[in-house]
Amino acid sequence: MMRLGVLRRVAAFGLAAAVPVSAIALAAPAGAASCASACYVDANTGNDANTGLVGSPLKTIQAGIDAVSPGGTVLVRPGNYDETAANENPVSIPGTYTFGLFLSKNGVTVQGVDAGNNPIANANSVLAHVTTNATNDFGTDGVFVEGTNDTISGIAIGANAGGTNKTIEDVGENFTLSHSLIEDFYGSVYIDDFRYDPSGGGTPFVTKYNIIGNHFEHGASLDIASGAGGGANGGLTSGRVVTGNTFDGDSNPGVCAGAPNFCVTGEVYWPAVSFNGAGSTVPWFLYPVGAATITGNTFGASDQYIRDRHGASDTTSFPWASYWASNIFARAVYATTDGNPSHPETYSYTASGNTFPSVQRIGGTIDTPHASGCGG
Repeated sequence: MMRLGVLRRVAAFGLAAAVPVSAIALAAPAGAASCASACYVDANTGNDANTGLVGSPLKTIQAGIDAVSPGGTVLVRPGNYDETAANENPVSIPGTYTFGLFLSKNGVTVQGVDAGNNPIANANSVLAHVTTNATNDFGTDGVFVEGTNDTISGIAIGANAGGTNKTIEDVGENFTLSHSLIEDFYGSVYIDDFRYDPSGGGTPFVTKYNIIGNHFEHGASLDIASGAGGGANGGLTSGRVVTGNTFDGDSNPGVCAGAPNFCVTGEVYWPAVSFNGAGSTVPWFLYPVGAATITGNTFGASDQYIRDRHGASDTTSFPWASYWASNIFARAVYATTDGNPSHPETYSYTASGNTFPSVQRIGGTIDTPHASGCGG
């Protein structure tokens, strides 16, 4: 659940026909949101006691999520959002927790819009910026997603006020993150499977996800872990899509002061995309993971770009030649044992007291040794 080494571990929609806001408000109980398929939120002018209709926006995104019906859309207007989802009871894990945002209904879209309520379709044009206040104790989740077919699009998600771990954790099937900005320093979009069934060769709950057109700022990463798409029944790689994203990387001499255990000559060794399955000694990497389709991404300077440390899984199942040919890397290197790009070199290492016995990667350098304790 927590990330080892560092303690952190455009959807289309239809708007309802225009209805006089006053008529809706008169029909709704005082202080109760009456939006259903389209709930508006506005950090600057909204109030969580409003109806959530176009002329009476709510103030917080979570209020919109709570009010919207399954299959509906929360339209997030420009502004700075300070979000807390307190006393939530997920179905995928026992307990009561406080997240920043919590999506549990199926088919909900959280969509950033401009002042004219037009969807944001470019990660570098987002106008809604979110700070979260999560305190959950299984690796803090700024945003926790467990609904099926949920989408976050066109917003920026920053650091969690109480300490970073996972910027977004998804344990729901077919999650989409699109055209959004991850501006959490060394944050993580973390996809794993709390509902994996290990019997009968393994059946994951999470077999699909879509990470499309996002911008991952300095050091932020995509992490696929424990069960997602893994096992004999993990589904097709084509259902797990990582495309058109920008990863800034982590090559910056100034970051060593913030992460001294992960620095060598000014670089922090954390991969942009990491698959983490069964086979290591990390206790929360319980189940195998499946490969994804990774195309059209741009990776900034870093020591590691795409890494697979799935140990007990089949090390030939990842389409490494496609990864190498179908993405743009700042300075990539690729070690093979036989010169075949489909067969990357497999190696093992130990870090932070844990052993990773079967690792493959597309890296950024091979001539700088790792520091003691670095993440691999």
